[in-house]
Amino acid sequence: MYNKVPENRYPFRHILRRGILMLILFAACSDMVEYSPFDTLVIEKDINQRNIDKIEISSVDTLSFAYLSDTHNFYDQLLKAIKYINSDKTIQFVIVGGDITNLGLVQEYEWYYNIMKKLHFPFITGIGNHDYLSNGGRIYKKMFGATNFSFVKGNYKFIFFDDVVWENDNSSPNFEWLSSQLKDTLHKNILVTHIPPWSDQLENKYEPVFSQILQSHPPIISLFGHTHVFEQGTYAKSPYLITGTIEDKTFLKVKIRGNKVSFEKIQY
Repeated sequence: MYNKVPENRYPFRHILRRGILMLILFAACSDMVEYSPFDTLVIEKDINQRNIDKIEISSVDTLSFAYLSDTHNFYDQLLKAIKYINSDKTIQFVIVGGDITNLGLVQEYEWYYNIMKKLHFPFITGIGNHDYLSNGGRIYKKMFGATNFSFVKGNYKFIFFDDVVWENDNSSPNFEWLSSQLKDTLHKNILVTHIPPWSDQLENKYEPVFSQILQSHPPIISLFGHTHVFEQGTYAKSPYLITGTIEDKTFLKVKIRGNKVSFEKIQY
């Protein structure tokens, strides 16, 4: 005969076991949990500037970069694009034209970043209208930096312009900033903005202002997204390219030499 130890004789052990089990379960499931659409806590910060600093070019008048946009939640397709880009040793950096999320959630931003950091090249990310949803605008600024920014590499100046209106509290885009950036005559200007000037968010009220600025100081190329459909044309004296969505497994490889811009539509 022996005396059975009461079940609650060592309560601390039971509490400890349960606590460890809960931690294991939480760690396993944390990637699938979004606590609030208004959460803005992020770990990575100043991603754009850190990547800009990493861009190395061998010639001041020749550039080669990949341009993609509207990755949204097409993570499998984005990962395949990354693998394809990594196999091209002639690419110097990657530009993403916005809409990297669907609902502007922290988890979506982090999923995007965790895939993009697999690139062997620096990447610069602009903001799109979907990225403003929930508290997405605040998250973008914490992770990537200002929504209007520019940087110079060699003879070229890249101007990232935030032209989101509706999802940005119906705010007017900062056209004064854009105009001042395009007045730079020391460099050949390249405009990157998510929404084409003639789109619904900008038509009537803002499109004429946008058009006048571009006519006065046309960039050598404008890069747009938003429409999910590839397009090439001229707007306000400036040639433009719209890349298709990553959902369709397509992006553009852009080459610039002097004032000459060429591109290749990549289907992977």
